Order: sequence, then structure tokens, then C-alpha cells
Amino acid sequence: GNKLALNEIVAIYFLIGDLSAAELINRRFFQLHPDAAEPYMHQGNLSLAKRDTTSAMEYYNQALKRNPENQEFKQYVNSIKKSVKFDLIEENAVSSNQTDE
Repeated sequence: GNKLALNEIVAIYFLIGDLSAAELINRRFFQLHPDAAEPYMHQGNLSLAKRDTTSAMEYYNQALKRNPENQEFKQYVNSIKKSVKFDLIEENAVSSNQTDE
């Protein structure tokens, strides 16, 4: 149940593209450390990888609530949130352009 080890394992599986393994281990991370920010961050990344931006934003917000004083973490989450919002704006522009034709 080591928090640092779980954090690293989930990150490694995510980086090598094994999202189902990352998700499985992250579920265990949630169970063992329900107040930690990291599993919420990972779940946000996993949701984003599945293009579920709504869930991703919810998980990132939960992560920030659990770790508001970590400035580096806050900057990371905010940069992701900005890029997600930008992607959503772009997607809406593309879809509205397609309906004009």
C-alpha cells in the first residue's frame, strides 16, 4: 500500500499505454489512499485518454481540492484544464462549421 510506489506504477502503465492495468491499479490506489490527490490526477489522465473531458475535469478538480497548497501540482492541473477547454472550443468550432455546409 505504499503511496509513492502505487503512484509510480500507475504512471508507468499509463506511459506505456496499458490503460486497463493503470486503471486497475489506480482503483486500488483509491481504496488504500482515499484522501490522496494522486489517484484523482491519474483518473483524470485516464479519462482524458478516453476523450471523456467532463470526467477528466471532475477528477482534476477533486485532485486540486485534496492538494491545494502544492503550486507545481496546481500549475500542472491548470495547464491541463486550459488545454482541455481549448480542445473543446476547437471541437465546437469544427462541428459548427460542418453543419453550415
